[in-house]
Amino acid sequence: MKVREPLLAQSLRQARNVDPGFDSSRGYPDHLYVYTGAENAYQYAITRPPQWPPNTIGRYRNSDPLTLNYLIKQAVTSRNEDYLSYPQRHLFDKLGIRHMTPETDYSGNFLLQGFELGSARDWARLGQLYLQDGMWNGERILPEGWSKFVSTPAPAWREPVYGGAFWLNRTHEYPIPEDAYYMSGVGGQETFIIPTHDLVVVRLGRPDTRGAGPDRARPRRLPRWQPPLGPADPAAAAGRRPGDGGHRRTRVRPALRAG
Repeated sequence: MKVREPLLAQSLRQARNVDPGFDSSRGYPDHLYVYTGAENAYQYAITRPPQWPPNTIGRYRNSDPLTLNYLIKQAVTSRNEDYLSYPQRHLFDKLGIRHMTPETDYSGNFLLQGFELGSARDWARLGQLYLQDGMWNGERILPEGWSKFVSTPAPAWREPVYGGAFWLNRTHEYPIPEDAYYMSGVGGQETFIIPTHDLVVVRLGRPDTRGAGPDRARPRRLPRWQPPLGPADPAAAAGRRPGDGGHRRTRVRPALRAG
């Protein structure tokens, strides 16, 4: 499916929660309306006019992924496939995901910019799919090179913090390698993909709202990432970094069969 509409020129290269065109006197940003009152979120999204020329401003806008989701729905229904079961049949079943619940609006449109409920293992399986460049049990599920695309900084952003619908750790927001990229939900619910460590880490838990902005609650900023210590260091020799309490790091690997 090729996307050529000007409105979608930044759909996979979205923005952060700072919007240069936002006027605070008018209330909260209009792209948050889909959380509170959009009966048909797709119709609302596809009727928003472009604010800037393509590839000039990087900003996070819920209307962008919703517009992309609208096009996916058009492609699915045009093939006479059942839309509401499509994610489970074509993705989740193949990965062994049994508890993921993507919510819809009142019109039955998958939102997917939020309201996805899943267990830690479900999110870990999605992360593992990207870690393996879209391959699962010998089957290619995502296009070759897709993981590289989503983890490449978007050109219109002032800082390399966002790629193709994934947040990036290029500015060391988290104390992990800078090649990490991640799915980020409200309250600091995160799924990290760390290619240099062949590792997927999922964090689910109670949000820490102290000092959080209006758009989403984030956990407190952690210390900057430091390179691993040399083997002569006692902590490194013991397989942990100073201050980690000796906790084991657990890799979640895909099941041999999705059954």
